[in-house]
Amino acid sequence: MGRSKVALAGLLALPVLAGLALVGYFLVPPSAAFVRGDRYCSLTVLDRTGVLLREVRSSRCGVPHWVSLDQVSPWLKQAVVVAEDKRFFRHRGVDPVALVRALVSNIRAGRIVSGGSTITQQLVRNLYLSQSRTLMVKLAETLEALRLELHLSKERVLEAYLNRVGFGNQVYGIDAAARLYFDRNPKELSLAQSCFLGAILRAPTYYNPYHHYGRALRRQHRILEMMRSRGLISRLEYETAVGESIVLIPHRGRFRAPHFVDMVLAELGRQGMDRAGGRVRTSLDWSVQQQCEELLENQLSRLRSNHATNGALVVLERSTGNVVAVVGSRNYFDPDGGQVNASLSPRQTGSAIKPFAYAAAFEHGMTPATILPDIPHYFMEQGGDYTPSNYDRKFHGPVSARVALGCSYNVPAVRVVEQIGPELLLDVLRKAGMKSLVQDACHYGLALGLGVGDVPLLELVNGYRVLANYGEYTPVRSILSVRDNRGDEILLKQDAAVRVFSPQAAYLVTSILADNEARASAFGQFSCLCLGFPCAVKTGTSKDYRDNWTLGYTSDYVVGVWIGNFDGSPMHRVSGVTGAGPLFRDIMLALHKSCPADFPEPEGIVRCHVCPKSGALTGPHCPNSVVEVFLAGSEPVETCGVHVLVRIDRDTGEPATDRTEPARVVEQVMEVYPSEYWAWMEQNGLPLPLVPRHAEDRRKGLAVLFPDRGDVFKIDPDVSREFQSILLKASVPEGTTEATWMLDGKNLARVEPPFTLFWDLEPGQHRVSVKTGAQASEEVSFLVIP
Repeated sequence: MGRSKVALAGLLALPVLAGLALVGYFLVPPSAAFVRGDRYCSLTVLDRTGVLLREVRSSRCGVPHWVSLDQVSPWLKQAVVVAEDKRFFRHRGVDPVALVRALVSNIRAGRIVSGGSTITQQLVRNLYLSQSRTLMVKLAETLEALRLELHLSKERVLEAYLNRVGFGNQVYGIDAAARLYFDRNPKELSLAQSCFLGAILRAPTYYNPYHHYGRALRRQHRILEMMRSRGLISRLEYETAVGESIVLIPHRGRFRAPHFVDMVLAELGRQGMDRAGGRVRTSLDWSVQQQCEELLENQLSRLRSNHATNGALVVLERSTGNVVAVVGSRNYFDPDGGQVNASLSPRQTGSAIKPFAYAAAFEHGMTPATILPDIPHYFMEQGGDYTPSNYDRKFHGPVSARVALGCSYNVPAVRVVEQIGPELLLDVLRKAGMKSLVQDACHYGLALGLGVGDVPLLELVNGYRVLANYGEYTPVRSILSVRDNRGDEILLKQDAAVRVFSPQAAYLVTSILADNEARASAFGQFSCLCLGFPCAVKTGTSKDYRDNWTLGYTSDYVVGVWIGNFDGSPMHRVSGVTGAGPLFRDIMLALHKSCPADFPEPEGIVRCHVCPKSGALTGPHCPNSVVEVFLAGSEPVETCGVHVLVRIDRDTGEPATDRTEPARVVEQVMEVYPSEYWAWMEQNGLPLPLVPRHAEDRRKGLAVLFPDRGDVFKIDPDVSREFQSILLKASVPEGTTEATWMLDGKNLARVEPPFTLFWDLEPGQHRVSVKTGAQASEEVSFLVIP
């Protein structure tokens, strides 16, 4: 019996205790600082010279510039009350009439279309930064609104609301909004401007005037009508306001380097800072940023007919990694994806990745003078043969590594990756900061050397900085210093340096990328890549012209440019020297008011004269000689074996023998290449090495020489189809002047000597043969898998 009385007494005491707690809650006034906010709590982001880039409300509700109610236009106060809470001055924080009206509207609509929140409730929601709309949250907001109005006057509530409410475009508070949209202080706002700002409050994204100007204007007219109907303004004032033109300040001028600032704020988050206020001095140079934004827009305007609609660029200081400029898209404020930062979006790099393969190869025995075969070749990969071809659809025979990289030939690049292995190349790329390459080496295969991996522009530019810094990786830096709201400096974490290449290997790549002669046969002697001062540069184009790149560096800066479309659609024949290249050139010229220093040569580099056709030491019969650079110890020791003095019987054109009469013998210097080049030489009309007739064992009959019976070819989905073809080869009887290739029983093409034909791979089982007149070869079957 005693226990039940105690339990009953406890139950009766609960409402009393709850009531006392509620009374105590309402009796405690809110903190003045909590309502007003700490004016030093905003985060100021500056460029390296102190130019304001953005002022950001902190996570503790800081406001950049608090204004009192007497510093706000009377029109604005009336417009906000009319638009957001008509009975603001008559209720005590909660409006029962509005709640009932909202409830009826929601029931009729079958969903929540109205909340019935007062200005005080909106202020509470803003103070707590709550986005939840549950019943418990609404109850808490209601109690807090009642408590605020017990202790604060209506004027103080309205003042706090106007200083904290969001006006869209990441702007909070009436002072920031008035300056963003009209470049005025709040007291100078006209009636029309005040109602326009009041219109945005209802739904800042829906009524965003930079994207939906008409919506905001119609909402403004509605507010003006409500003010006139309530007698707050006269008919003349109404008509004057409706007739006033609302001219917005261009958003770009009030919101500088937006993609870069977003990157800085993200970096602060990664560093564990909660943006609680203070000042951030960044590495960005606003004057350079402005130039870059303008240059990008100019180049995209020139490329309009090529269906190139967007672009991005990055400028880094070579020695420090400081970010000088970042443009992430053509227009940050474009509602159709403008806020996407293309400098952080992984994309296929195309040939821009090749320098890293060559740098790795130089550390494993290859030299810039090494001769690489640029001839049709079928690389064995998992699932079938891999058949790369070049951008110009030609093969160039024996080429030096210098020319192969300078001219960006694909077949030699794949041969280089085959030599060093895709595993090694992938490891090198990751050490160089390209962490976006998350798949294993088998996924990319040999095509990794042609840029099938997706890498963001920023990572790729810093990778080129590894080459510019003689093989050493350090991370980019966008923040120079951070001070909290007390002025104390906050130290940031920085990753350690990583050695990726030897200084010598990196320098060899630099010497090639800065060599205008090495790329002249592919890009021309006077292309946009020739700047008139030392500059290492490389272009790249991904499959189907979806991405176009130009990256390079001087002794001062590293610059990267991407041109393309955010929707991934192909551009129309945009190459490195027509797309990103001209913009790269313009940026480099803008950065260098005077000629930059040449690239210093590290220790361990030697030079010697070599024959450009063989890569060996210049011999007595070599018509030309070039000076090439080598890692000490890797320079050639053998003399050229390509240029050979041959004794010829001038009557027969055959090699002279011991029985040939001396009077008929003439000497001639000929270029003698291994037999693997003979088909290429024949196709290009070059003389084959002279051998006795009895040794020539070619064209014995009519037959398909390539492909072989049962061959399997695989189409690489990450390489453009136009670069995936095989070279059909045949032997025909001597004296034949024309032959016809047959595919799957149908005429494919007529050919003349040397009777070869490029055929673009098509999925399926195929049969190929060759015929001359009425005679046909045996069919050869092969498979192409997608």
